[in-house]
Amino acid sequence: VTHINDTNGASLFNVMAGSSYNFMIYPYTNTGMDIDYKTDGTVPMASVSTNPIPTYDIATISSTNMTTGNPDSLGVYCKIVGVINSIDFDGNNGYNFYLADSTGGMYAFNFSDINNYQSQIGDEVRLVGEIDIYFGLTEFVMDSITLLSQGNPRGTPQVITTMDESVEGEFVEIQGLYLADASQW
Repeated sequence: VTHINDTNGASLFNVMAGSSYNFMIYPYTNTGMDIDYKTDGTVPMASVSTNPIPTYDIATISSTNMTTGNPDSLGVYCKIVGVINSIDFDGNNGYNFYLADSTGGMYAFNFSDINNYQSQIGDEVRLVGEIDIYFGLTEFVMDSITLLSQGNPRGTPQVITTMDESVEGEFVEIQGLYLADASQW
């Protein structure tokens, strides 16, 4: 707890979501070495409860506002659970991978590794973080990652004939695709 100078408030740090905390508040006079906490009489009490971090399925947080082009959930802090279905495109410190649940797929990102976890295709993970956008790509910027299980199958790919954002991060099979002759570009 850090007292906020010249106010009747305090800042709390390192509190856990979904937890309750009780405090005894001792009035005082003076400051520094001359501080005098009043411990006689009745000590005022205070309680603080934190809200739990909500868990959403990927479809709920990955829709896009068609007017702004931004995710509807931009700035939402939450948890998601999914199976990693791509390599870590970063390849070194940090994460750049896709994961999917039964409702959709999403790009997950962090500049740094978390708890020495090395992502693998087929890992089921719980991520805690915030929805962001980077050059039009909706991303989940995680600050926590928990490995729930390993070796999970990707499942059957969704057959598509057109690529668009609706299948971003999902396991797909493209039908009707042909490769253009690169020498004609």
